[in-house]
Amino acid sequence: MFSSEGKLVSVLHVWLTEPEGTDRVGIRGCESSGWIDSTRFFCDGSLNPSTGVYFWFDARTGKELGEALGTGFTWSPDHTELAYFGNVPHFTDVDFKSDSVNFGTHRWPESPDSEQHWFRSDLSWSPDGKSVAVVDHQRRNKKGLFLERLDSKTGQMTEYRLQWPGEVDEWAPDHDFKIEWTAGQVSVHRAGKVQKFGR
Repeated sequence: MFSSEGKLVSVLHVWLTEPEGTDRVGIRGCESSGWIDSTRFFCDGSLNPSTGVYFWFDARTGKELGEALGTGFTWSPDHTELAYFGNVPHFTDVDFKSDSVNFGTHRWPESPDSEQHWFRSDLSWSPDGKSVAVVDHQRRNKKGLFLERLDSKTGQMTEYRLQWPGEVDEWAPDHDFKIEWTAGQVSVHRAGKVQKFGR
């Protein structure tokens, strides 16, 4: 691995089995890689068509600092917390496919959950890193679109109903909504329309 000045600082390794025999997550290779900050480096690859694998390392020693399985890996603005979508196996029936989000030490929704969640936006961190948000299409019980705002420290969820119809019936749903944060509110955008909520 090279520093931002172009000097070789360490060599990363991604094992299927560690030298002492510990099994590791398989990975097809680093499909993308780069710097998280000045001291950490990431490798983003895949295990299979529906499962992403994300590793991050200490740039000075090459030591692995963490790994995650899912998709949409997104660091908080201060690069201290990683949020990402949980794994949805590609071979399961569409009636059982349901999204989840992992952030910090939390997962939402907690399992088991009677609702079916199909996320319709990318993950979006608030500028202060205190919340991460996603647009959620709930399909079984509430049957509608919601903005889910998740507290990164407590895991507490605040939910706002959106006015758009939940018309998507095929997996995988498009991420056709965009979330934007300002000092006093969070807004959801799609197809020239916007809905705003106070923070």
